[in-house]
Amino acid sequence: MISELSPLQSLELFASANRFHGKGPLSVALVITDQAKEKSFPLDPETLIAESGTQVAGLGVASVQAILRRNGIHKVLAKEGGRTSRGSVAKMRKYVEFLNEIAQVEKPDLELIERFWIKRVEGFFAGQPFTVKLDPSKGLRAVVRDVLEQAIKRQKESQGM
Repeated sequence: MISELSPLQSLELFASANRFHGKGPLSVALVITDQAKEKSFPLDPETLIAESGTQVAGLGVASVQAILRRNGIHKVLAKEGGRTSRGSVAKMRKYVEFLNEIAQVEKPDLELIERFWIKRVEGFFAGQPFTVKLDPSKGLRAVVRDVLEQAIKRQKESQGM
């Protein structure tokens, strides 16, 4: 089935079917994609598990933020970088299985795949709600002005989104 789809269609289908849309799964996808650049296929998921057996090796705020910075994003995706999520190992295994399926058909374009996940992270940030601080000493105009300032700031940070 993967061979019938474009790489981006395959990624979209995988992300949707496996619920790779929160900060933890996005962190897993970014770090595993980055690590795959230094490995050969097929990837062995056992080599991507930390000694504890309960975490994905190399998954943490520093590694996630390094990938984001390299792609021009300076916001923090997750303070833990997905390390504390019990589901990260299972997500990693699913993602490695997916990458290995692609590798059976063609060499995975890991730069394209990383850009896909970066776009997902940008979408995640763009979808975050604005905060409204209710201060009885300020009028409705001040509240509206604050929300508009947040919108302007977000637009400047996410140009092209």
